[in-house]
Amino acid sequence: MTPELWAEIRRLARVEKLSQRQIAERFHLNRRTIRRALRSAHAPTSPSRSRPSVLDKFQKDIQELLEATPRITAVRMLEDLRRRGYPGQLTVLRQRLKSLRESRTGPAFVRRLFHPGEAAEVDWANCGSIPVGGRSRRLCCFVMVLCYSRMIWLQFTLSEALEEFLRCHQEAFAFFGGVPRKCLYDNLRSVVLAHEGSTVRFNPRFMDFAGYCLLEPVACNRAAGWEKGRVERAIQYVRSNFLLGRTFRSLDEVNRSAFQWRDQIANLRIHKTTGRRPVDLWGDDRARLLALPDAPYDTRILRSVRVTPDCRVSFENNTYSVPPRHVGQWATLRASPDEVFVYDGPSLVARHRRSYETHQDILDPDHAREVLSRKRRGSVQTLQRLFLALGPEAKDYLAGLVKSELSVERHLQRILDLAATYGHTEVMGAIIRALSYRAFGSDYVENIILVERRRRREGQKTPLRIARKDLAAIDLPPQQLDHYDALLPPDIDVSTEPEA
Repeated sequence: MTPELWAEIRRLARVEKLSQRQIAERFHLNRRTIRRALRSAHAPTSPSRSRPSVLDKFQKDIQELLEATPRITAVRMLEDLRRRGYPGQLTVLRQRLKSLRESRTGPAFVRRLFHPGEAAEVDWANCGSIPVGGRSRRLCCFVMVLCYSRMIWLQFTLSEALEEFLRCHQEAFAFFGGVPRKCLYDNLRSVVLAHEGSTVRFNPRFMDFAGYCLLEPVACNRAAGWEKGRVERAIQYVRSNFLLGRTFRSLDEVNRSAFQWRDQIANLRIHKTTGRRPVDLWGDDRARLLALPDAPYDTRILRSVRVTPDCRVSFENNTYSVPPRHVGQWATLRASPDEVFVYDGPSLVARHRRSYETHQDILDPDHAREVLSRKRRGSVQTLQRLFLALGPEAKDYLAGLVKSELSVERHLQRILDLAATYGHTEVMGAIIRALSYRAFGSDYVENIILVERRRRREGQKTPLRIARKDLAAIDLPPQQLDHYDALLPPDIDVSTEPEA
């Protein structure tokens, strides 16, 4: 019986006042069917007709595969079922897997409660890519959440390297105002090298950092994301509320926007679980956090590098110059987010800005000058690179010098000697002025420097200073100088002023 027929029977009996016999004759039904329809207060549901499926005889195999590998994909399961004689297609199997997974109840777990300052949860998030130096680089997000207050700290990086991991920890601790007693991690390679049952082997470098900060690391069980659900939900919040619909052109831009979002939105929202703003509970957390170490931990990237014959060391597909006396030796490279340092033992021998582009050669002019001083005659290429390092306008001046048919090598060497004598700033100012006059040559540059120096000397007035206070306090009366006239020859007229 369809719902339409049931409704019509009730209407005819209750409204039209037809008898059961009349209704049965009208619809050619048995009277028992009419009585059953009138006794029912709701329309009958149509029984679902189960059609036999080609998968029915493989149901036991499907259950076994799901129990062995809960996250198995339909494509992977199809391979196993094909070997067992399954003749069907992927679509049917995918629908069966979907219905089976939806019917399964997830594991139950108890919400973990933490005291103020007791713990924080940490994880990385993969956030796509960002343009850096003309190419696309991977964009990662480090997220730390205090378990009690739900305060969020985040920072975007270009890698998930251990040194970046430690640096982000240190900056998060500084932001929170202390160190949590323990931090919860999944099985990140930066933290956990091996995890079998209750046995955990931690990364020695990370344990050195943890011991320095008095932090207790806790490794969650494998595939148990609910054990650190606070940071998992925080990552979803970052993706849906901060990243969604926004585009960024540089790493600095995304971090500036992230810090602003963190302070003005994320930590000021009413948290769904606590019902309070994280910033309002932060004071309880901060009062129970461990004190920060007296000195920051050295989180710089550490590499052992060899100095090449052209006085360079390589790091991240870039080269950095070092003094020539270290050629062929092994050196220690340490890289912070902004700078690269090269050490010979404990001695610092080179310091450069860090480049996040690739195939760049970062040159210190002093290193190239030292190479030239060791050779009696430097190559034109080396002189040009050293000259171009003086400033951006040097490129245009070099082009004009080449067109002037002068000895480029001699004039470049002379200008570099002037830079060593008078300093880069003064020589660069003279080059800019000479360029405006289209005057190319070391003589022009030197003359401009000398004229500017003479002009500055003439414009300065040097007051007479007496260092001894007793002499400075003596007040001498003005003296008459007429007696000096008697010392002059008689043919000189002292009343006439000399010509200028």
